[in-house]
Amino acid sequence: MTRLQYHFIYQIEEKKVIGGIHEVKVIDCTQMNFPIRSFYSEMNGEVYTLYRQGNCITVSANESSESIQ
Repeated sequence: MTRLQYHFIYQIEEKKVIGGIHEVKVIDCTQMNFPIRSFYSEMNGEVYTLYRQGNCITVSANESSESIQ
């Protein structure tokens, strides 16, 4: 089963999304394996998403879309 995950960078002071909204296809994702935490690293320019069953997805904040297995 393929599901979609969206990520974006939100500027709190300006109350708006900066950059774009990125769509990531998560392949072979079950209903029991869902994202529990995402965070952005300014140093690496990457978004990290941790899943319930131990998976971790790293996505460049500059990419428009990606597929993750």
